[in-house]
Amino acid sequence: MKKLVLIDGHALVHRAFHALPPLATSSGVPTNAIFGFMSVLIKMIKDVRPEYIAAAFDLAGPTFRHEEFAEYKSHRVKAPDELHAQVPYIKELLTAFGVPIFEKAGFEADDVIGALTEQAKEHKDVQTIIMTGDLDTLQLVEGKKVVVWTLRKGVTDTMTYDESEVEKRYGLSPEQLVDFKGLKGDPSDNIPGVPGIGEKTASALIKEFGSLDDLYRTLEKKGKKPKILTEKLSQKLIENKDQAFFSKKLATIIRDVDINFSLVDAQWRTHLDRSKLEGMLKDLALYSTVKRLGEIEETSAQTGSPAQPATLFEAAVPSTLIADEREILAHLRALKKAREIVFDITQEVIVIAAISENAIAFSEMAAADSAIAAVLTEILTDPSITKTVYDTKAIVRWGLKHGCMPVGFAFDVKLAAYVLNSDTRDYALERLYFTEFNQDVSGGFAARADQLAKLAQRYRERLKNLQMAPVLMDIELPLSPVLARMEALGILVDEKIAAGLGTKIAAEISILETQIHDMAGSAFNINSPQQLSGILFDTLGLRGKVKKTGKGAKSTAAGELEKLVDEHPIVALILKYRELQKLKTTYIDPLPSLIDPADHRIHTTYNQTGATTGRLSSQDPNLQNIPIRTELGQEFRKAFVARPGWKLVSCDYSQLELRIAAHISGDKEMTEAFQRGEDIHTRTAADVFRVKPELVTKEMRRQAKVLNFGV
Repeated sequence: MKKLVLIDGHALVHRAFHALPPLATSSGVPTNAIFGFMSVLIKMIKDVRPEYIAAAFDLAGPTFRHEEFAEYKSHRVKAPDELHAQVPYIKELLTAFGVPIFEKAGFEADDVIGALTEQAKEHKDVQTIIMTGDLDTLQLVEGKKVVVWTLRKGVTDTMTYDESEVEKRYGLSPEQLVDFKGLKGDPSDNIPGVPGIGEKTASALIKEFGSLDDLYRTLEKKGKKPKILTEKLSQKLIENKDQAFFSKKLATIIRDVDINFSLVDAQWRTHLDRSKLEGMLKDLALYSTVKRLGEIEETSAQTGSPAQPATLFEAAVPSTLIADEREILAHLRALKKAREIVFDITQEVIVIAAISENAIAFSEMAAADSAIAAVLTEILTDPSITKTVYDTKAIVRWGLKHGCMPVGFAFDVKLAAYVLNSDTRDYALERLYFTEFNQDVSGGFAARADQLAKLAQRYRERLKNLQMAPVLMDIELPLSPVLARMEALGILVDEKIAAGLGTKIAAEISILETQIHDMAGSAFNINSPQQLSGILFDTLGLRGKVKKTGKGAKSTAAGELEKLVDEHPIVALILKYRELQKLKTTYIDPLPSLIDPADHRIHTTYNQTGATTGRLSSQDPNLQNIPIRTELGQEFRKAFVARPGWKLVSCDYSQLELRIAAHISGDKEMTEAFQRGEDIHTRTAADVFRVKPELVTKEMRRQAKVLNFGV
């Protein structure tokens, strides 16, 4: 069967940009996304060997989903200019590659891919492979006729989803995924779903009833309901029926977009302009990518990979995983005698080696064997064996899962890279190695040991020359095991408080809806920019100067609505409604699905290399952006509690920067205020607003704080 690959352009550009460190030409053109995109494209062509390729991209401007629902993807941070600047280059490279590009105003790339997939089904001898960086297109999977080829981690680890793989992952068929999202929602796109319904409940309901339609048909029938439909759950579903079907609509990929597509145009080898492609890549200083173009030639004389530096290990580094238990144990027992080892856990694979010895790699599943786990534990807990690693925290997490606390960490390549360049966006070993040696990683999992050792050797020298080794050895490296233990312990959540807050915020939103509809004189979808614009500017006749959208309608974005606050009281209510809706969909609704039912705790990941300032960040979920200024935000924070007999303690420096400023400047009044133990922000507010300190309000103090730190 011939193969057609449909590239989800922007999804892959975003993945490549965030997976790779900043790269640029001598003239300052950013190239990390270009390099990553081309690497993935070449890998796909080598693995899949397609006869046809086409690409779909998003166009700037709102889609029909944004017009239907103002909050659609509204929480996403605007992509940096360095990313946008690389898209035209990628499109030009695709054209030189012989790949046609499809776009449609008002639709997302997923919709264009949906339409191309439908047209391709007319060709019975063609399999469609959707190449993407996310899983939104899984709903298009159909047997083995339409599959999804996607990235799991970085830009090298890939996975193909056919219908059986989708069912294995979700327990649902591909066409049921939109019904599933109708109930669960999709936080990544800000699709609300039904409040309080998480992944497990949504999956169980769709498995039981088959579809959203059949679920609601059962709910609305009189008589006894299936056991799964408890009274509380039924009430929740009935109250949010419209929102469930609206969420399904938002999640559904449109398949009938008007696209003129021909397989002949997608015969990329016929249209490939090799000389133009090479010229463009050389202009962008992507010489290693030029070399890799030889890998996609269909002739038997393929261009080889670039030569790698000599290995640090005496024996050849195997590229495959060892599966035999006796062989693994023999290697590990020999490694117990080593005084210096390289150790890594990546993508569920364990890599371990001693300098000047063989490197071995085996699956983490193999390490579940009690004999193998016992020897590994002995190695990890032996302080006399010094360990050079890629990610201390990942190794400690493995140890904690197996009842031990690893020790003897001598060097961490990932943390060293962070100390040397904290502006880097991603610290994947492949990226670090390429940046340092200008060569692609090759040789399989066990080759990581060699690459780790080489990077450690290079980074040690640079840290020593820059006198930065103490930052790594005395601060960052000792912190990693502490963070691993924090992640394993998790944060306790009072689910009753969280549930009560969900009920409270839903009630407040309902009251606001009623008030807004009363003021408007009719019911309408407040989340629809089109309907809201009609109410404000046509029905109520507001005349304030606001910007227009790309389609000529007056904008209802938050910044524009703030200009109209004094014209009509409905505007303030709409802004408050949106604030509560965002709090609900972004923080409160997803909370139940994030709590581990075994210990009622949230196990976030503390990212030690996430901020150039040296601060920690957290992800999956992000616990550092929970709002505090609103009353409901403060209430939400109360859901995070200590276990009985324990306390949560909040510690902070007391206005440290301003104390330093007082010391350096020698300002007498400021210094005396600190010496008397006064709150410097309250003191500033009292002076600025000319009131006594005891009459300073929270808002006055907040403004004074902005002023103090601004100065």
